[in-house]
Amino acid sequence: MATPHEILQQYWGFDEFRPLQLDIINSCLEGNDVLALLPTGGGKSLCFQVPALCKEGLCLVISPLIALMKDQVENLQKKNIQATAIYSGMSTRDIETTLNNAVNGAYKFLYLSPERLQNEDTRNKIAQMSINLLAVDEAHCISQWGYDFRPEYLQIATIRDLIPKVPVLALTASATAAVAKDIQEKLMFRKAVLFRKSFERKNLQYIVRTTDDKFNKIIEICNNVKGSGLIYARSRRLTQEISSWLQNNKINSTYYHAGLSNKQRNKIQEEWIKNKSRIIVCTNAFGMGIDKPDVRFVLHYQMPGSLEAYYQEAGRAGRDGNKSYAVVLHHSTDEKEARKLLEQKYLPKEEVKRIYELLGSYLRVPVDGGLEQSYEFDIAHFCKTNHLKANTTMSALKVMEQNNLLLATPALFSPSKLRLTIDARTLNSYQSNHKAHNEIIRSIVRSYGGIFDYYIQINELEIATRTPNTSPTQVILCLQHLHQLKYAEYIPQTDTPKIYYIAARLQAKNIEINEEMQVHLKKVETEKLNKAYLYASQTSNCRSTEILKYFDEKNTKPCGKCDVCLLYFKKELPAEKFNTIMKEAQQLIRENELSLLQLISRLPHPKNEIELVLKYLFANELIKYNKDATLIIG
Repeated sequence: MATPHEILQQYWGFDEFRPLQLDIINSCLEGNDVLALLPTGGGKSLCFQVPALCKEGLCLVISPLIALMKDQVENLQKKNIQATAIYSGMSTRDIETTLNNAVNGAYKFLYLSPERLQNEDTRNKIAQMSINLLAVDEAHCISQWGYDFRPEYLQIATIRDLIPKVPVLALTASATAAVAKDIQEKLMFRKAVLFRKSFERKNLQYIVRTTDDKFNKIIEICNNVKGSGLIYARSRRLTQEISSWLQNNKINSTYYHAGLSNKQRNKIQEEWIKNKSRIIVCTNAFGMGIDKPDVRFVLHYQMPGSLEAYYQEAGRAGRDGNKSYAVVLHHSTDEKEARKLLEQKYLPKEEVKRIYELLGSYLRVPVDGGLEQSYEFDIAHFCKTNHLKANTTMSALKVMEQNNLLLATPALFSPSKLRLTIDARTLNSYQSNHKAHNEIIRSIVRSYGGIFDYYIQINELEIATRTPNTSPTQVILCLQHLHQLKYAEYIPQTDTPKIYYIAARLQAKNIEINEEMQVHLKKVETEKLNKAYLYASQTSNCRSTEILKYFDEKNTKPCGKCDVCLLYFKKELPAEKFNTIMKEAQQLIRENELSLLQLISRLPHPKNEIELVLKYLFANELIKYNKDATLIIG
């Protein structure tokens, strides 16, 4: 069995783990059930990937984020590690083939979306797999006290009976003590093993700016803070308006939201990562799985609905450890608007049933049909056709998800797939009778091994390039003809959101909505909203301390650099006196090699005033210690 360090060096090229990673890995290798609380950017994926590679067998990973699953699978495959994913929208045949391959040991990692665990065939296959670790990503989704509860996560505990000796590793970037306890109970931990990295981000300066003119405040911040940034806004419309405003003020920016095509989103993301664009204005659809270390600021146009969501999004700044800013723009009307949106989110059950009925008719899903089937879904067209608001529809879909009726999956690129369903002899006969398609089919058979046995991802452009005097359109027409004759199963590429029916479509009158759960979730969300806006509106306690207290960290000290701490410094000393001491201290440090005590002795001011100013200078990295313990300018 390879050691964790050998695996880390072999596949990632690193010599050392980040703090807590090795402790978590070793505990998993000892067979413990482990909960790991690692803030955003803490390297959660390595915590299950490394121990899985140390042992024989397969790691089963449960994740709700299809985009993140695809990203991790691609990254593992680039390292020549066999990995695959099953998620909503795949064909029944494709899922069956993948599960059989997993049973036969073809993969080291199998990623599953949680709703798949309700499928009896999937559960039977899991029982036959040689699994060495069950990893549960975004584990806070299992708790009704968390900020993103997903009822399908409750299915995870039921598969533990199928793999009784397999340890579970639950991972999340943000969880209070109550949520952490709930995660362990819901996942049936045999004993509580918890690893928790501090949520403190010493290089992050938290700031709230109360303003009546948010657009001009954005310009001011973008001009004062150099480097790349993210600006989060609540609506798609706002992302476009803010981005246009920035561009009109000669600030390089673009916008990002789920309504853009996959090609557009990938291009925007890639250009930002490569610093070809400076700022992305986005909805919360952006950020998962993005690891850009040099983001200098994250600005929120409005306070998010929970401190968990805020901490995760703000935590995308400064992952390289250098000084960065997390800024919230606050207005007295923001909280009222947020409460109004929360009220609209929890619809009367009759309205949910009505939209469910309209959706089934729109997608042409028959009553008692649609079970585990996916349907392409244009929400804008659906809303326009049925005179519905997008927010109302999204809220109804969320309730349907929470009641295990269906899932609304985001727009994701899915490449074309093809499987030939006839034998080689019949295919040869077809080629003889259809000369125009002969060379195309020859190119396909030569290029894609196993295409008679299971679905293969294909690229129509590549096929056309390999076939003399052939265009992609001709390739598509050929494949469509084979599909019509039932000689092949051809699934063209898609880039649209989908509706996936967890349960067969019911008549609206037979739908059961768990109203008690809705009341509970609304209460939890309201409490989180209260705390989020208390954070934004208060001016008496350190911002960093308030966040750490929310995540149950005790004995925290003021950061000395957030807007509240800076206000404290200014209150304690008149601005003129404060600036005088600061300039004198910096001048002495520039001109001399001084220890801290020597600096204090040379400044002609009361010691308590000097210490106050020095605390500010250290907190904001304006001065720091040299290797020989003398002071230098930061």
